[in-house]
Amino acid sequence: MDGFKRLMVFGIGGAIGTAIGAAVASLMAPQTGKELQATTHGFVDEVKSAGDQAQAETEAALRNRFRQATGTTGTLTDVTGISAGSTPAQLPASR
Repeated sequence: MDGFKRLMVFGIGGAIGTAIGAAVASLMAPQTGKELQATTHGFVDEVKSAGDQAQAETEAALRNRFRQATGTTGTLTDVTGISAGSTPAQLPASR
């Protein structure tokens, strides 16, 4: 029974510590909940936009690098209209 009593005291102490920590954090927070959400959403949107821009720039650089390596200018075009399993009519010869 001694072990159970110690576990209960530990659990109660943890719950009290959590409640005190939450109260202090809410009193010390520099923004309200809605302001924090708006700031967070703005930051997430900014990061997504920067990631999309970086992806587009990297794809363009890789596309240009491939075109220079193969000596062709019409390769790696948008092939979204091609159905699954089919290939474009002309592929560059492999080296």
